[in-house]
Amino acid sequence: MDVIGRSFASANAAGFRSTPLSKWLPVAERAKLLSGREMEVFELLGVGFSNRMIASELYVTERTVKAHMAQILAKLGVESRLQAGLVAQACLILQGEEG
Repeated sequence: MDVIGRSFASANAAGFRSTPLSKWLPVAERAKLLSGREMEVFELLGVGFSNRMIASELYVTERTVKAHMAQILAKLGVESRLQAGLVAQACLILQGEEG
């Protein structure tokens, strides 16, 4: 199972399956508060990258990615990396619909 598949499986197990996309839209609006680098991390999270993969892609340390992730969680007002990933996926879907 790929990373995104595992994320959805985890989300379903955590009870997010019944959460409509519309619930995440107000949170997705807060993504506009992210800095440029945080947005890069956020987008990679949305396509299923692990912290290690994000660090490698952006040429930073995992510790730096974790720091960005903490800021992302705070700015979005979500409690977990999984929730942030679901918001990132919703944002990517919305971008695809607009473009």
